[in-house]
Amino acid sequence: MPKKKFLPMTWVFARTPAGRSYTFRWGRGEHVMTVHSGDRRGSHDDEHLLDTVHTGGDWDDDEDVRVLARKWLRCNDELPERPPPRGPGRR
Repeated sequence: MPKKKFLPMTWVFARTPAGRSYTFRWGRGEHVMTVHSGDRRGSHDDEHLLDTVHTGGDWDDDEDVRVLARKWLRCNDELPERPPPRGPGRR
């Protein structure tokens, strides 16, 4: 069996308000995070690959992947914008 590269790996799954879902995968030493359509947690293949994000380094924990995943979602208009602040006289 061929040796799997870039282990350990971490996956983060996200579902958008529009109903689309993505899996973000980042392998140690890979220096890229891959974005896949649907729930691909635990997968090592690139069959549903949508994007590759250059990270410039390794992750320390799952929070690093979550932060980059949210940045990707914002850049791709997948997160709703925050409502304007409410103040006196505003409804």
